[in-house]
Amino acid sequence: MFVYGTLLDGRVQQRVTGRRFQAMSARLPGFVRYRVSGMAYPGIRPKSDAVAEGALLAPMGPGALRRLDAFEGKLYRRERHDVVLGTGEVRQAFVYVVQRSRRHRLSRREWVVRARR
Repeated sequence: MFVYGTLLDGRVQQRVTGRRFQAMSARLPGFVRYRVSGMAYPGIRPKSDAVAEGALLAPMGPGALRRLDAFEGKLYRRERHDVVLGTGEVRQAFVYVVQRSRRHRLSRREWVVRARR
């Protein structure tokens, strides 16, 4: 699972799925990360010249995927895309992309990961 927002935080992973996952730095070419209007979390949408930064979480079983699907809700659709690890290796991963019919909920403000204090 490629994550790019609140699920980068192991505490959120634990609350949602019941465990923390190994995280590997990764990028998702062809997507941009925007803040969801009025919210403190992002969504991504396709943009040909962009790259969304995030992490690949592994290993992830069907139970965790079901819980993540419920957590992400109807704003997002789980899709498969190629992600590039920090090593340059390309892997296919699930990623939650904002559904086309709901992209109006994205602001034009790119979402930036803030360092934990």
